[in-house]
Amino acid sequence: MCLKCVLVLLAYHVLLVGLVALKWGALGALNFGASFWGFFLILLAGYQKLKGVLQNTQADKTLSKFAHFALGVQTSISWLKLGAYALLLVCLFVLMDFKIFMPLPYLLGFWACLIGVLALRALNKLSKR
Repeated sequence: MCLKCVLVLLAYHVLLVGLVALKWGALGALNFGASFWGFFLILLAGYQKLKGVLQNTQADKTLSKFAHFALGVQTSISWLKLGAYALLLVCLFVLMDFKIFMPLPYLLGFWACLIGVLALRALNKLSKR
């Protein structure tokens, strides 16, 4: 991911955290940020793993059905992705343990992250044309 994309995503996050903080306060912003960055790390880890697997399998065009299955398992399970899921779950459990979990800002963080990453991808494709 390029530095410019990270800066745009960070600015997008800051804007949305401000809006969430206006509506739900600092605890809502904390819930939003935890889910936003946790989900972002999951997406980034999955992307990095998929990119590596696809680069390794470019030379071998004749893959068996079992090899396709193995590639699917490889892209689904990686140490980075499992670590990102663990971090997201730890954040969720900490929020719940301190009784500061707010479901709506937390879910908004997931959706805002997904929309932001997809928008960045679309803008990146448009700028390369």
